[in-house]
Amino acid sequence: MKSIWTTLATLGPVGYMRAPGTCASALTLIVVYVFNMLHISSSVYAATLTLALIAGWLIITKALRHLKRSDDPKEIVFDEVLGCLLTFFAVPINWLTLLIGFVLFRFFDIAKPFGIRSLEKIKGAWGILLDDLAAALYSAFALRLLLYFFHDYIL
Repeated sequence: MKSIWTTLATLGPVGYMRAPGTCASALTLIVVYVFNMLHISSSVYAATLTLALIAGWLIITKALRHLKRSDDPKEIVFDEVLGCLLTFFAVPINWLTLLIGFVLFRFFDIAKPFGIRSLEKIKGAWGILLDDLAAALYSAFALRLLLYFFHDYIL
């Protein structure tokens, strides 16, 4: 029987779909788009992201206890939501930035280059969260570089 924590950590059925991390990241694009449409300020976005990170740590910790695991189960996808949200922090949003940021985040999250893989070895909620947050930081940096050099083509 699933607990509420497991349901939240897996986003209900999303964690049990094919390519659950990609599905969760794609769904997060809707949240990013809505934030943009509502003209959510960077400070409100940052506060929301901070609260979501705290909630995510709690949700994932409780879900791991319920599942009696300490590794990174593929069905837990709340970390992908947080990583995707971080990727788009303070970025101008349009369909192209959403697509590029999504592809970059999925690349860094799946390939786990530049030390990201070592973060995945940390047991518990921090290990689950930190590898996605590191992938998001790399993605955000790469997206900003692309925006800087190709501003006229992307925006």
